[in-house]
Parts: sequence; structure tokens; C-alpha cells
Amino acid sequence: MGIDFDANPPGPDTGSNTLFLYLGSYLQTDGNIRIATWTKSVSPTRDQCNVLAQTQGNYEQPAELGGRYCLLTEQGHTAYLKITSIDSSNTADVKAYADVIVWNTTG
Repeated sequence: MGIDFDANPPGPDTGSNTLFLYLGSYLQTDGNIRIATWTKSVSPTRDQCNVLAQTQGNYEQPAELGGRYCLLTEQGHTAYLKITSIDSSNTADVKAYADVIVWNTTG
């Protein structure tokens, strides 16, 4: 199960255009989401995140505690997430928690 960032509010979904944690180590999508790692220490603007996801995004990025990511959803929304914790106490069900901003604009 992944997260649908086009839903309002974003939430769990089993569809193909979701972002999910794969093998406890990767943020991945089976659909049309593009994800790129944000490497700067300050949070990006919507436009910075959008350009990064469009130009460097792909279907997978390493999931790291404190990792920052820019996403472009199937419906064209831009999102930014920062992983705040990773719970690997159950190795069969590793979970990542993140603070997320989804801008309510497309393009």
C-alpha cells in the first residue's frame, strides 16, 4: 500500500500511482509519479521542487532518515517530503514517516 498525493487530503491507496516504501530501503512508484532527492539544507519552494522532479525525477530514490524529496504526481501536483523516522521493528512491514507539503497547483 502506498500514499496517493493527488487525493485531498493525501492518504493510503492501493492504486498504481502511489508512492510506497520498497524493501524498507527505497521510495518507489509503479505509476507516473516522478521523485528526486532534494540535497539542499533549506526546504524548496514549489517551483524549485517542480523543476527538480521534472528534470531529475525517476520512479525510485533511496529512503533515508532525514532524506528530502520532491515529487511530481500523475495529476501534476508538486510535493515535498522529509522522512522524519523509519520504523524497522517489524522487518516484514517497515514503515517510513514523513512531513509532507503538497502544493494545490499543477504544471
